[in-house]
Amino acid sequence: MKKILLFLFGFGISTSYAQEIAQYSVGLGLSPFGGSLQLGYVVSEKTSFNIGVGTLPESSSPFSPEIGGETFDVTSSSDWMGFFINHRPFESADWFRVNTGIAVGSIFNSLVGDQGSNYDVNYTENPVTYLGIGFGLRPKKGLTYGFDAGLLYGSGPALTGLQGGCSSASPEEVLSHPFFAKVLPNIQFGVAYGF
Repeated sequence: MKKILLFLFGFGISTSYAQEIAQYSVGLGLSPFGGSLQLGYVVSEKTSFNIGVGTLPESSSPFSPEIGGETFDVTSSSDWMGFFINHRPFESADWFRVNTGIAVGSIFNSLVGDQGSNYDVNYTENPVTYLGIGFGLRPKKGLTYGFDAGLLYGSGPALTGLQGGCSSASPEEVLSHPFFAKVLPNIQFGVAYGF
């Protein structure tokens, strides 16, 4: 863990260290919810606004959760748009950010069980809020990169189109599984160009 923190600290400081403050930025992000295009406006060295548009084409999850004694293959897709505020609370460490925002969109999960159960677990209630921290993506001209980690807060998913098989995985058990919680973790790797 110490090596990871030193790495994040190091790349946050070394990236674009001696450059001027950028007024705008355009960037790309990659998270479990897909790829995104990010447009940024730098208000000051401490504060910037970002608009992000993201999508995840339908794809198979690398995880197969076991619920009620049945193993499920998960196929997911998502589309979203969000508005975020990045605040850098420490003048001597503009590589560290607190990030908060609001987003609208949807996440669709199709679960197919090895005992014949099929469930659709969809997040369609809007909006959702976000709170997290970030390293890097400094408000400087030129190429910057960074890492964000945080939590998405929403009203949770809904089960639709369910067909129970021979398993004991009830709809309640599916909705209580950590993969389908009201609060979802998020990580994002990003690269941006400030100008």
